[in-house]
Amino acid sequence: MGIARESVWLGSLCLADMLWTVWLIRSGLAIEANPILSFYLNRGLITFVAVKSLLFVGPLLVLEWVRRRRPRFVQAMLRLAIALYLGSYCAGIWRINRVSRTGSGAETATTVPHSSGRSTPLELGRAERGLASRRES
Repeated sequence: MGIARESVWLGSLCLADMLWTVWLIRSGLAIEANPILSFYLNRGLITFVAVKSLLFVGPLLVLEWVRRRRPRFVQAMLRLAIALYLGSYCAGIWRINRVSRTGSGAETATTVPHSSGRSTPLELGRAERGLASRRES
């Protein structure tokens, strides 16, 4: 019994998300929105990659172990996880693009300091602006 096709798909999605996030952050085009992962990113890129990898490889290993006993259940859960992952990713992208296009109401443009010393423009909501201003002070 090899690795489930769904595990490979979910692992690939998580890996692509991690690589995309690292590239966007290193390019100064984005910040890590997840406060837990942001904590580890502030400790270094290697720490961030290690923690993010553990957060998806660990559960996939457990699911592969459980799959030996409950293959249909695990297959259904993996498929649900893939759908939820893609749905939440698309919802996040839609929200960011909606905010940057509308520029109305609670959303205003601000800059996020980048490690290279330059500032990166970023559209943030009211709650996120409060977090960004606390970090800068």
